[in-house]
Amino acid sequence: MRRSLIRQLLSLSLLGFSLITPQPALANSSDWLQVERFKEVLEEAEKGKLQAMYEVGLKYQRGRGTERNIPKAAEWYGKAAEANHALSMARLGILYVEGNGVERNLNKAIELLSKAADQDIASARYQLANMHELGTGFDKDLEQAIRLYRQAANGGYYPAQDKVEELSALLKQKKRRNAAVSTPQPQPQPQSQPETTVAILKGNWQRSGRYAAYLPSNISRCREQDDIIKCISTPQERSTGAQIITYNTEATLSNFNEKQFHISYVNNVLEVEQQENTRIDVYGEGEARTPTNSGIQPGQKSSPHQLECTLESRDTVSCVKDQYRQVSFTSQ
Repeated sequence: MRRSLIRQLLSLSLLGFSLITPQPALANSSDWLQVERFKEVLEEAEKGKLQAMYEVGLKYQRGRGTERNIPKAAEWYGKAAEANHALSMARLGILYVEGNGVERNLNKAIELLSKAADQDIASARYQLANMHELGTGFDKDLEQAIRLYRQAANGGYYPAQDKVEELSALLKQKKRRNAAVSTPQPQPQPQSQPETTVAILKGNWQRSGRYAAYLPSNISRCREQDDIIKCISTPQERSTGAQIITYNTEATLSNFNEKQFHISYVNNVLEVEQQENTRIDVYGEGEARTPTNSGIQPGQKSSPHQLECTLESRDTVSCVKDQYRQVSFTSQ
C-alpha cells in the first residue's frame, strides 16, 4: 500500500510540476542501446522502408540514440509523408503549425493533418479540432470542432471527450441566447481592445528560450473571446525516463486591468508511451537500472495552475505562479 501511495504521489508530482513548461524528451545519445537501435533503423530507412523513416524522424525529434535535430526529423517525416504514411503526415503537420524545424505554413499543415485524419489518426483529428475551435487556419467553427473532437475521442484521445462536452454546452448556450432575442436589438458599438490585450495577442512569448504553452507563441494558438483569451498548445512531449508523456496545455487569460491580468491553465495527458530499452544510472554508481513507470495515464489532467501577471513592457511579462514562484516571459 505504501508503494502504491508513493507511485500516486510521483504521478501527481510529474503531472503538476514536470509538465509545467513544454520540454523535449531528454536526449539519450549516450545510451548505447538506443544508439545501436538508431543505427539499425536508419539503415532500414535508407533502404526506403516507410515505418523506419517515421521512426528515424521520431528519434531525431526526441533525441533518442542521436542528438535532437528537428529539421532532420521533418526531413524524414517528409520522405515518409510523400508515400502517405499517416503518422508521419500527422507529426509533420504539427511541425508546420508550430514552424518548428520548418517554415510555418498553415495551409501545408492543414493538408497533411487532413490526410492523416482521413486515415483515422486521432492526434491529427485532435489538432484539427483545436484549429477549428480557435479559428487557426480556418474560420472558427465549433460544430466542426466538436465533430473532430468526438472522432479523436473515439480513437483513444481521451481528453477530446472533455472538449466535446465543453463545446457542446457552449454551443447550446449560444443557441438559447440567440433564440431568446425575438426582435432585432441595437448592436453595441465596438470597443477598442485594451492595450494589454493587444500586446499579449501580438506577442510570440518565450521563457528561457522555450516557447510558452499558455501565452500566444509558436506552439500555442490563442483567440480573444468576449473579454478573455483562450489558448491551446500543440502536443508537447516530456520524458520521465521510463515513459514519454504527450500532453497539451489549455489556458484562459482573464481579468485584464490596465497592465495586470490572470492566467489559469491545465495540462492534458494525451498519450503515454513506454520507452524501449531504457536504462539509467539512478544513483550515479555505474549501475544501470530500468526506471519505474510514473503512473500517469492518458486522460489525466494536472491541477489548475494560477498566475498573476503584469505587462512590464510590450515585450516583457512577469508573473507570480501559484502564489510563490516568479516567472518572466519575453516576446521576440
